[in-house]
Amino acid sequence: MKTALKIFLLVSLFSIVNSAYAGNWKIGAFLGQSSFDELNDVCTEAEMAANSLIGPDFSFLININCSADDSDSAIGFNIGYQFNNYLGIETGYVDLGEYGLEMSASSNDPRVTIFSPSSQLNISASALYIAGVATWPFSDKLSLSGRMGAVEISADVSATGGIFSDVESDPELMYGASLDYQISDSISLGLRSDVFDGTFATYGIGLNYHF
Repeated sequence: MKTALKIFLLVSLFSIVNSAYAGNWKIGAFLGQSSFDELNDVCTEAEMAANSLIGPDFSFLININCSADDSDSAIGFNIGYQFNNYLGIETGYVDLGEYGLEMSASSNDPRVTIFSPSSQLNISASALYIAGVATWPFSDKLSLSGRMGAVEISADVSATGGIFSDVESDPELMYGASLDYQISDSISLGLRSDVFDGTFATYGIGLNYHF
């Protein structure tokens, strides 16, 4: 995370120092939805593990259920530099939102007492990335861009009982695409989608200021 943060700060500083190259820089903001699809797989595996611990002799007495909240709103900010009409670089930060997993146990048999009927796992994640950008202009107004680079994901994980951990990933692959329309010389609006580490995905609307 420290390495990616240093790159982010250096690029930002470089943009200020080289402000004479007007028209090649852009600052962007993103608002949309995020998803953590692997959380459903985790939920299924947790159900299977819990049922195997109970065993076939008692599985008819206790019902184990797992539910996953695998989507949330996402917001991001980025800064980029366009070397020419086709190639550029971009670095940014994305708040990927919060996700949750709840495991619950119940029984229809009054003789069975469940002392811990439910437990929860909460995850709050964010991404810091840097990527190369390739752009294909369809016209003076409309363009399609693709991104590919490296991302570091940070996650705060808490569970029932006060268990808490701060998790940071090693640099992983990120990629994405945008379809942008130039509203004016300095403003563009578009649709944007990104995938981080093959785990988190975002999609929504991006607004860019070019200078």
